[in-house]
Amino acid sequence: MKKTSLILASALLASAFVFAAPKKTSSFPKNFDPLVNTKKETTNYVNFKKDKNTGEIFTEYLCDKVMTEEEIAKTMEATPKVPRIRKVRNFLVWDRTEGFRHTEGIPALRTFLECLEKKSNGKLAMHFTDDRKEFESLENLKKYDCVIINNCTGRFFESYRGVREGYKGDQFREKTEGMTGDEKREDEKMNYICRDNLIRYVAEGGGIMGAHAACDAMDCRDNKHKFEEKSPELIDILKKCDAWDDVKNEEKFSAYPVMMGGRFAGHPWGAGNKEETFIIEDPKHPIVKGIWAEDSFKLQDEIYTFIEAYGYDRNKQRILISIDYDKSPLNDGADPMTRTNRKNKDFGLVWVKEFGKGRIFYGAFGHRKDVYYRNPEVCEMYMRGLLFASGETKINKKDLKPLGEKKNPYYGK
Repeated sequence: MKKTSLILASALLASAFVFAAPKKTSSFPKNFDPLVNTKKETTNYVNFKKDKNTGEIFTEYLCDKVMTEEEIAKTMEATPKVPRIRKVRNFLVWDRTEGFRHTEGIPALRTFLECLEKKSNGKLAMHFTDDRKEFESLENLKKYDCVIINNCTGRFFESYRGVREGYKGDQFREKTEGMTGDEKREDEKMNYICRDNLIRYVAEGGGIMGAHAACDAMDCRDNKHKFEEKSPELIDILKKCDAWDDVKNEEKFSAYPVMMGGRFAGHPWGAGNKEETFIIEDPKHPIVKGIWAEDSFKLQDEIYTFIEAYGYDRNKQRILISIDYDKSPLNDGADPMTRTNRKNKDFGLVWVKEFGKGRIFYGAFGHRKDVYYRNPEVCEMYMRGLLFASGETKINKKDLKPLGEKKNPYYGK
C-alpha cells in the first residue's frame, strides 16, 4: 500500500511539473556538443524555378541554414526543464522534403529537439534521419513511441528531386542522368507504401507530432498505387478511424491530411509580417495551461491556413490555439482572405486529436529560424505535445474531445 501511494504521489508530482508555466532554465552548458543535424551544409534539396527573362526552368540548390553557436545557446535557454520521464521514449525525426524546403524551420526544430534530448539526459531519444527505410516496415516503425514530421512537404517519402531528375552543380542548370521511368515508378510506389505504413502505425497506437509544413504534404493521386485494389486493409483502417468518408470522394487520396487534421491553403501572414495575435481557445487544456499569462498572446511567424475540403474539422480535433483575425492585419493592408484558399476566417493552428488508437499533436508555428529561441512558451507547448504524442503524458478523454465551434469567434464567418 505504501509503495502504491509513493508511486501515485510521484506520478502526480511529475504531472504537475509538466503543466507548470515555463521557467528560466540553466545557462548554456560548456560541454554541449551540437549534433551534425544542426549543421547540414551539403544537400540534394532543390526547387524548380523559372528564369524571369528567358522562361527557362532551372534548379535552385538549397542548403539548410546552419544554426550558430549563439542561436543554439539561446535555444537551450528557451528549452524548458524536462519533467521526470518514466522510461526512455524513442522519437523518429523525419525531415525529407519533396516540395518547398524550409531551410530555417527544419534546423531550428532539430536544434530544439536536441536540446530536449540533452535536458532529459537521453530519456527523450531523438533519431534524426531522412532514410525512408525506417518507414518501409510497419514492424520497424513500432520501435518508436512517436514520429516527428519536421516541416516535410509534398510526397515526402519519394527520393529528393535532385536524385530523381539528375541535377547537380554548385548553383543550378548542370544536368546529369537521373532516374529512369521504371525507377521513378518504383520510387513513387515506395512513397505510398511508406505513407500507408505511417497511417497504420498511428491507427494501431503510435504517436505523431507535426510541425508547421507537416500539413503541406501527401494529398497525392494514387495513379500507380491503386489503393482500392492493393490496400483494402488500409481502407478498413480508415473506416474504423472515422476517416474514410472524408477520403473516398476526393480526387486525391487524402488519408494523410485527414489523419493529421489539415491541408495547407496558403499563408497570408508571411514570415516578415509584424507580430500576429493568437487566441488560446482552451486555456485549461493540459498542453497550454499556464504557459501564457493571458488567454491571448503575440509572436511573429509565417501563419498557415487550412482548406475546408478535407482534414481540418473542428468536430474531429480539439483546437487549442487560433489566430485572432481582426487583431492580425497584414503589413501592406491587404485582406488576408485574398491570400488563402480557405473560405472562412476559422484559422485554427494548434490541435490534438485521436486517430484510431493513436495520438496526434500538431503545431503550425515553426517557419522562422528564431521561433523557438525567441518564444520559450512555444518550446514549452511543443514539449508537452511531444510528451502526449509519445504516450508519456496521459490526457483524459474529455480533453481530447472536439469542442466544435464553441470557442472560436470567427467560426463560419
